Amino acid sequence: MNNKKEKSNPKKWDDGDTFAIKITNCQDKSYNGKYLILNHIKRDYHLDLKYPFFRIKIVDNIENISKEKLDNMEYVITAVVNIINSSAILDDILEKNKKLADSYGYLYQYQIRILTNRKYKIPDDLIYLGNYQLKEPKKEYIPWTPHNIPLELWSDFIDNCVSYYKYYNLRESQLFDKAEADRWHDELKTVKQLCIDTIKKIREK
Repeated sequence: MNNKKEKSNPKKWDDGDTFAIKITNCQDKSYNGKYLILNHIKRDYHLDLKYPFFRIKIVDNIENISKEKLDNMEYVITAVVNIINSSAILDDILEKNKKLADSYGYLYQYQIRILTNRKYKIPDDLIYLGNYQLKEPKKEYIPWTPHNIPLELWSDFIDNCVSYYKYYNLRESQLFDKAEADRWHDELKTVKQLCIDTIKKIREK
């Protein structure tokens, strides 16, 4: 895994292969010099898609990195799903995940996939750290299809991951303004009920 050929070929990556990339030219300059850790995930769930899947962490440096150190760092939340933000067809799926929801009624995703092909190549400054079977996030919501996992470009994913971290982990998003969250929740509930009522009327006809 240390040679360039293998590093640039995701087909040869194993579950747990872990990489780092230094954050530079970030829109939020306070993160420049830190590193994104990319923990590769290779499960049956991902097999129908060609792009590599990762969970992400942000660390200050990669000196003397170890599984223990990485396990003590939080994962970047990559998407937030409202427990009632679904069509009626997904009710059963979300119902099974209610125990994962927090006090806002949110479910949290921790995976991303990165578009990788001849045009969108793996950056040369990606650093292979080793294979680490890291602890999985607590209360992780895994959508019913991997197509619902955010898809990033290698050129954008650093800035996007930093933004995800700020919005969701640090709760800088308006989603975590209680009044705004309650308003959003009520609007979704109203819209969803209208959809359900409409479907019932159509079926009755």
